[in-house]
Amino acid sequence: MGHLNRETLARLVGEDGSPEETNHIGDCTVCRSELAGLRDQTEALGNLPDLAPPPGDWPVLEARLRAEGLISDGRTDGIAGIHGGASRPGGWPGTWATRLRGSWMTAAAALIVFFGGAFTGAQFGSSSEETASAGGAVDALASVNSLTTPEETVEALLLTEARYISLRAHLEDLTVGGAGGAPVFDPHRRFVALEHVAAVSQAALRQLPGDPYLNGLLVSVMGEREATIRSISSTTGAY
Repeated sequence: MGHLNRETLARLVGEDGSPEETNHIGDCTVCRSELAGLRDQTEALGNLPDLAPPPGDWPVLEARLRAEGLISDGRTDGIAGIHGGASRPGGWPGTWATRLRGSWMTAAAALIVFFGGAFTGAQFGSSSEETASAGGAVDALASVNSLTTPEETVEALLLTEARYISLRAHLEDLTVGGAGGAPVFDPHRRFVALEHVAAVSQAALRQLPGDPYLNGLLVSVMGEREATIRSISSTTGAY
């Protein structure tokens, strides 16, 4: 019997297999390891806490968002309802994901921009000197001033985005997996959290598809997601 495919393994996460499948799992270390990884991921999904801002922090956050001009009056009822006693029976899928379809989409997108900008600044703001000194290691893409048409700019942007995702994942390999060190976080939970951020980013982009900052934020999130997948793959063989 050959290795079980991913659809069969996914089914076996929540139900008993046939006698042949059960015997194969018992004998095949590859399928057994992959099934264990899928079960770990499923457990992490079930235990993931709500990612909404802490209730006590919303007034301060709202004031800062208003001061930045990211939200305005009449646009935050849905968010306020989250912390105003509204029922939250289903975790993320029952609250934030369904609430994205409403009048407060602008506020939801603003939250992503707000937190994404803070995260990006924390990750990369302190390393500007290192980035500048490493310029010789990067292929010479066309400089901004030499791009004279929208088509050329879009092509350069796509190349840069793809390169960023690849380099970000490679950096993860070198600094964590390649060095033999263990991650300081649970990669399964981190992957699920990044999936949530990517989903909200994509929802925001459906409202503002041409926004360069939101597109850049989504690229950054996808780069982190790819790096996390590689981390999981190198430690559990689940991907």
